[in-house]
Amino acid sequence: MDIFDAKNAAFVGGIGLILSMLGLIGTIIGFWITWIQLKRTKTAAEASSDAVGALKLRMAHYDTLTELSYAISATREARRHLDGQQWKYALDGLEEIRVLLTRIMELSAEMLGEKKDNIRTTISDLSLSSQSLSKQIDKNEITIAPRIRIKLTGTLEFLNKLSIKAQRAAQ
Repeated sequence: MDIFDAKNAAFVGGIGLILSMLGLIGTIIGFWITWIQLKRTKTAAEASSDAVGALKLRMAHYDTLTELSYAISATREARRHLDGQQWKYALDGLEEIRVLLTRIMELSAEMLGEKKDNIRTTISDLSLSSQSLSKQIDKNEITIAPRIRIKLTGTLEFLNKLSIKAQRAAQ
């Protein structure tokens, strides 16, 4: 059988049609397999991205807990210096607390929510207290210590509550 013979044109055309249909089916199957693989890859990439996001959030919670521990310790230490009338050390302690609270705000903005305003107010109060204490140290007339101690007690209570919230969020 000669495929170039005009008598066989219908047969050869039929075989060509069958082969092109098989090629089309193969192409469709190939595209379908590719689409499934792309979908699986996208799902894996999304899962990986979600896992990285969760890890970052968890690390931020642990960093926040660490900073909160430092802030609680610094608050207790500043209060102890106030009680012992060690004014310069108390002044350094107030500054350390302020810096730690600023770091806590930067680390865990989404975790803090409405507490962020409380931290801003506390930072502002500590800054004003530091300025007042510094001026009174220069004049050697310390009268603000009891008010600062009360503020530090309130700050300590606030930090303890925030620490409990951060511990729950880290679990």
